[in-house]
Amino acid sequence: MSFRMRSDTVSKGAQKNFGELAQMIGVEWNRSDKKFDETWYRRLVSKLIIFRCGLLRTAA
Repeated sequence: MSFRMRSDTVSKGAQKNFGELAQMIGVEWNRSDKKFDETWYRRLVSKLIIFRCGLLRTAA
């Protein structure tokens, strides 16, 4: 949710954040599942790596 600029959701904690993300992806999936391909998955994993490395903490 950080990458979707949803700091209000992120501040609610991990469980609420994941629930919101799953809901948003579910809505998008129902519209069209073609978006969720290998490229989408690779970008998701790369965002996770950046987040876990702490590179976002230094960003302004």
